[in-house]
Formats: sequence, C-alpha cells, structure tokens
Amino acid sequence: MADEEVAAKRAIGLTKYFNAVIFGHRDRKSAADANRFLEALCAQEDVSKCVEQLIAAPKALGAVGAAFRFSANTTFLNGPATSTLHHLAHPSVKQLYAGQFLHRVLEQIVEPPTFWNTFVEAHNARVLTHNGTHAFAWLLLELLHSRSDSLPDVRDIAHRVVNNEPLINSDSLEVRNLGYKIKHVLSSTSADAVDSPGGRHDNDFADYRQVKILPTPDEFASTETPFYRRSNDIQAVEAGSRGLVHLNNQFRLLQEDLLRELRSDFQIANGQKKGRRKTVLEDLQFLSIECGQDNKRKPCSLKLEYASNVP
Repeated sequence: MADEEVAAKRAIGLTKYFNAVIFGHRDRKSAADANRFLEALCAQEDVSKCVEQLIAAPKALGAVGAAFRFSANTTFLNGPATSTLHHLAHPSVKQLYAGQFLHRVLEQIVEPPTFWNTFVEAHNARVLTHNGTHAFAWLLLELLHSRSDSLPDVRDIAHRVVNNEPLINSDSLEVRNLGYKIKHVLSSTSADAVDSPGGRHDNDFADYRQVKILPTPDEFASTETPFYRRSNDIQAVEAGSRGLVHLNNQFRLLQEDLLRELRSDFQIANGQKKGRRKTVLEDLQFLSIECGQDNKRKPCSLKLEYASNVP
C-alpha cells in the first residue's frame, strides 16, 4: 500500500475517533487515549470548522480540557500539547465571533490551572523546545489579551517573563515577536493594545519619536502589517491632539515608503515571500560616493565595481 493511501486511511480513522469523542461515544481512559484525541484534533485540516465543532458538540470542550490533564511530563508538553496550541493559533480561529470561540476553548485548557501551572514551570526550567516555547508565548499573549473573568490573570507571570527576557532574547524571530507583543501589552495604558501602535517588533513603539529611522534586523524581517491610521480615525481625534496624530502618521508612512521595497526584495530573496527572485551580485568592491559636481549636486549614490562580467 502506498504511503499516500496509508496516510489517507489514518486520517479517516482519526476523524472518526475525533467525532466519537466530541459526541460522547468514546471515553479517554489513559494518557494514550488523550494523546490520540489531540492528534485527531490536529488532523482536522479546516481549523475554524474544527473549533466550531468543539463549541457545538456536547462533550467536546470537556474532552479538550481533560486531554490536557492526563500527563505532565515534558514529552507531552513539547508534543501533543504544543501541536494542539499551534493548531488553535491559526488566524482563522481568532476571527470566529471576535475570538470568543478561541477563548472558550482556551478556558477549558487553563481552568482549572493544572496544565497552565505545569507549562509555566516547564518554561521557567528551560525544558521546552523551540516549538514548545513558541506555544507558551502564544498562549500567554492570548491570556493577556482576554478580558474574560473566567480566564486566569497572568500579568504577574508575564511581567516575570518580560523582566527575565527569555522570549525577547530567543533565537527565533517568531518567539521574539511574541515577546515584543507581550511587553507592549504590559506597558500599554490603552484598552485596545492589539490594534494600537507598538509591539510588532523591536522598533515599533506607540511614541513615534522612539522609532529608529534605520531599521533593525527584526523589523526588516517582520511580516506584520505596519500600523497606520486612516483619515476617519484622525478626524475622530480631538482637534487639539489631531496635529500630533498626523505627525505620527506621516512619520510611519515615510518610514514605510523607505523600507517597503527593500523589505519585500529581502523577503523574496530569503524565501519568506513568493515573488521573482532577484539576481545576487557577489564580490562587489566599493569605489566612491557620487554626489555630482560642487556647483551641481545630484542625489547621492554609491559607485561599486564588479570583479568580473555582470551576469
């Protein structure tokens, strides 16, 4: 039997098991059963449909919560638990009922806080893998964003994580970006820190005066949509503060005009983004800076010399 047929047959079996559990036809009696259920959950390709099923089915949410409490070892934390959290992190899930469905699922995972406390301890002990740390940072950020009284208050934990800087100093850009967002939420006085300026990378701040003109490596590699206010948002600001908001907007627009094409070409060359690959010229040597004659200046340009024929 071909590998594709085996995979297809296993996917069908996992879907049947998933449906049997969420409708109360199968019980999980061991850690192996719980792991299989979480594997079956992750095997559902349409993530938003899967979450809707979890909300609608009578036994589904309880099954998810119970599956996260069968085991506390690092193999489970870095394996099924991490995979499930990554699955739930798909952007389409956050769009369902303005994120309410996602928070209802997360509530089952973190309340009572048995799993959450274990996850925090594992992070503090540095036993989580790269993917496990990414899942932990995402879950921490979601809990910070939540305004639900049924979810735990994690601000103290987030402050310790930010002060120790394990996320911001991570080797992974994705983990660092989550760390910047957590730090921004903690420092923000706005009730809507998600759509406000700041926290997208290490050079994104609410006060545009703190933003460096020269881009940082994380800013250059970031795929986050830059912050910008539309005209109706500016009109909604009090007249006395409108000028400052306009300056903020103009600075961000000019900076993005400077960076956009450079960032896009870099991401295409780096494989982060699809597009026509650019020709890379190596072994270039600097000759001079060309600014025109003393009595007739022109835009500054670099003069480079190629060691061999230009391809």
